[in-house]
Amino acid sequence: MLAYVMQTSLQYIDRDGKEYFYKNDKTHETKDIAKKLTLLGHFMHYMHEHLLTTGRAKPPQDVDNLARWPCLHSWFRTSTAIVLFLNNGTLQLNFFTDHTKIILCPKISAVSYINPQREMKTFTFENIQRHGASHELNTRLNYAVTIIRRMMASENQVGRLFNERDGH
Repeated sequence: MLAYVMQTSLQYIDRDGKEYFYKNDKTHETKDIAKKLTLLGHFMHYMHEHLLTTGRAKPPQDVDNLARWPCLHSWFRTSTAIVLFLNNGTLQLNFFTDHTKIILCPKISAVSYINPQREMKTFTFENIQRHGASHELNTRLNYAVTIIRRMMASENQVGRLFNERDGH
């Protein structure tokens, strides 16, 4: 599910939600973890070299060290976007054609939109419902709804398969 690397330690959460903690001294590193670290290193390098970072000018706050960071639950690629689903319910879509992004966050009931000029604006769901959204954001939100519906249908199908297999 996720490998999160800090300078001195590694936290790994598997698909079943079981957490593993390792010191970054390689003494307890398995081949499986070594592969995940290598892959994570490639992702980190790519993101550092090619992707927009937001909030770069924001200084860290004390609460940043106390909060539990969200983990990548799943991701997939469509012909339109890369879809990232985090374990806290946040859904991010990175669109290929214009490099725009939307980040839907249920925890704060809001969506953040990064436009082609790399400007980020955040809108509450309530304000969008009340006042509407720009054509660009509305188009991306409609696509996100399609993706969410597909994800929910897929999850329901998987759940039915497990229940049938277990005789329920």
